[in-house]
Amino acid sequence: MQRSYANNISSSTVTKFIGTEVEKSPAYGSRTLFVTSDDCQYALSHEFDIDDVNHVYLNANHSDPLNIPIRVLLLLQQNPNVKYMTIEVFTREEFELIANIALEFDKILIMWSVAIPDVLSIGNRVTIKLDDSTFNHSNPGVYCMSALEFITNSHETKWNEYTQDTPI
Repeated sequence: MQRSYANNISSSTVTKFIGTEVEKSPAYGSRTLFVTSDDCQYALSHEFDIDDVNHVYLNANHSDPLNIPIRVLLLLQQNPNVKYMTIEVFTREEFELIANIALEFDKILIMWSVAIPDVLSIGNRVTIKLDDSTFNHSNPGVYCMSALEFITNSHETKWNEYTQDTPI
C-alpha cells in the first residue's frame, strides 16, 4: 500500500512505523507501534523497547489479519506495557475468526474496515447494519445507521493525519 509518512517519505515497502493512533477507536491518541502482519514478530523483539508505546497495531497498511501468529498475541497480552492490540479485518470470515480469538485476549481491539468509494455521493443510499449471526441469536436486535449519519467530524480522520508516522 503506497502511503505518506513523516519527513515527506512516501513508500509502499514500509513494514513498521511509530505514531499516534488517529482513528477514533478506544486506542485513539495512544502512542502506537504499527507493524504489518508479515513483520509483526518485530513487536516481540528486543528492539521494541519504546517506553511510551502502549498500543500495537498488528496488521497495518491493510496487511493480512490471518497472518498474525497466535504466539505474538499471547506474548503481547502478557506484556504489562501493552494496553491495546488492534487487528483490522475486512471480511465477515476474518471478523468471526478474530472475534473468537479476542474472547481469549482482552487487549484485542477489532477494527472492521469497510471500503466505500465515493461515500459522500451515495451516502444517503448506504445503510450500515450491525446484525447477528442468525435470527435472534446473541444480540437484542439489529442496529442500522445511514452512512451520512455516521459521517461526522467526531468519527472522521482526515488523510493528512496519517502522514505524521515515522518509519522504523
